Amino acid sequence: MTDSPAARCPCGHTVDHKLVTRIVEYSRIGWLMIFIGISAHPRRVRYQCLQCNTFFHEEDDPGVIRDKRRHD
Repeated sequence: MTDSPAARCPCGHTVDHKLVTRIVEYSRIGWLMIFIGISAHPRRVRYQCLQCNTFFHEEDDPGVIRDKRRHD
């Protein structure tokens, strides 16, 4: 996995491309908070290309994840 903001899959798609999906992973406490109805911050976000089916970027820095969620 690469930490570059311009990470690309083997097809050439970046994390902002429409054929790239984000898979969000929460801790058990995070899932409990969501189940109750409280927002929780994910502990990791993985990006997967839907065309070539590869995971090509992973973010686990809480500051970066929090900043990205503000822009979504």
